[in-house]
Formats: sequence, structure tokens, C-alpha cells
Amino acid sequence: MTRNSLFAAGFALAAIGFLGVSQAVSAGGAIEVAQADDPDAILLAELKAEGETLYTNNCADCHGHDGEGNNGPEFAGNNNLSSVSGTVGMILGGFVDHNMPAWAGVFDDREVAGVATYIRNAWGNDFGLVRIAWVTNRR
Repeated sequence: MTRNSLFAAGFALAAIGFLGVSQAVSAGGAIEVAQADDPDAILLAELKAEGETLYTNNCADCHGHDGEGNNGPEFAGNNNLSSVSGTVGMILGGFVDHNMPAWAGVFDDREVAGVATYIRNAWGNDFGLVRIAWVTNRR
């Protein structure tokens, strides 16, 4: 990237911020933009970006970098992820019989919400936000 294109990108992001728009940058570098008057969209974008990093570092070896499954189940197009309670419960408690570790003692509530939000909204899934309070209540 040239110095001029970096300047232009920075100027564009500054203008977006000035116009009342929040952005979250995913680990892949994509920018998701949410209107400042929609706090759920902002939180969704933030949690997806945070969750993507956690997923890549902790979950992708078993579930695949593109949610395609490996030793663990496939997440791409997986309708079981529509259940917030089931998804959060599996992350928190694991599934010992299938070598899925429990993450309740590793991830805090925001991190669980991030991973759950990410996998529920990546790879063609569109199941929405997982609120941090829902994770707290599920613990």
C-alpha cells in the first residue's frame, strides 16, 4: 500500500467516524460498518470481530478455519447454531464425549458472546447477536 493510499484510507475512516458511524475491523482486515444509532449493530460488529480472533486461535483447528469442520462439527450452514442457549451452553460446558473442551473457565462472558456471535454469523449463517448478559445468565 502506498503512502497516498494509506492517507486516503485513514481519511475515509475518519470521515466515517465523523458521520456517526462505528466500524469494527475483523482479523481478516474487512471493515464492518454499523450506524451509531443502532447499538445492537455496533455490538454485533464488535463481538464478531473479537470472536473471529478467539475462534481462529482456539477453535479453528477442530472446527475448520472456514467453519467446514475437521475433528469437530461443521459450522458453515449449521442450523443448530440458531439456538443461543445451545450454542452458549456448548461453548461454556463443552462436550467431553466428543473431545470438546469447556471454555467456561477460560473465556469471560464477553469472549463467549464474541465466539458465539461470530460462529452464528459467519460462513452463510445469519442468526444474530449473542448478548453478554445472556452468557452471564447461562453460566
